[in-house]
Amino acid sequence: MWLSRGLTISVSTVLLVGVALLLTIWLDTTVPRESDLTKQPELAPFLVGRQGFRGIEFNLDTNRYSFAYPTSVPKSEVLFAQVRSAAESQGWKLAAATEREQSYVRKSTAYPAASDLDRVTISYNAAKREVTVLRERAEAPSQTPSKQ
Repeated sequence: MWLSRGLTISVSTVLLVGVALLLTIWLDTTVPRESDLTKQPELAPFLVGRQGFRGIEFNLDTNRYSFAYPTSVPKSEVLFAQVRSAAESQGWKLAAATEREQSYVRKSTAYPAASDLDRVTISYNAAKREVTVLRERAEAPSQTPSKQ
């Protein structure tokens, strides 16, 4: 009887520790809500034609934030032109562009003393007429001249 009671306590303890560990891991990542956008005004230029919201991921450790939304803008060229105009007026610089995706960077507003940059990448899914937005931290390019 004592053996089985001790074993039960050990199994319960292991299960409790396992659940606590899983909760700790899961708490670092959440699914963003539409109301979270009001706390991130820097994302406004990337919400052209937004007609909804679908949260994907908010990772507290890496400060990676992503979501998608259906858009009223029917063509990627029009969407990207409107985004570029709005983004550049707020200090974002176009870092890379393809037919279906654009990336913008600017000095981090969350960590103004750091040399980090905020990067926002938007991609357009024409079949769904959906825009996916990913905001993440990016390292600033090194200011040290390279040796050749």
